[in-house]
Amino acid sequence: MKSIELGYGAGALADYPSHHDGNPWTEWDSLRALDCLKSLDGLEIFWIDTAYRYGQGISERLIGKAFEGKVLPYVITKIPQ
Repeated sequence: MKSIELGYGAGALADYPSHHDGNPWTEWDSLRALDCLKSLDGLEIFWIDTAYRYGQGISERLIGKAFEGKVLPYVITKIPQ
């Protein structure tokens, strides 16, 4: 049996400029973002991809809050120099 590692792209978790285009699917809400992350619990998510550009660290803080006291998947983040 082959194992499949699942991941989650966290770009839409934070309030960053491309989300202000009037599209109702891109409106940002921190409680909805947190609920989304909490729904990953039990799904055996192996990694979460994020970047500092996604709200200047907001998505990383939300990930930490959602997984507080739980096993945290790998968090892959990109930070500018």
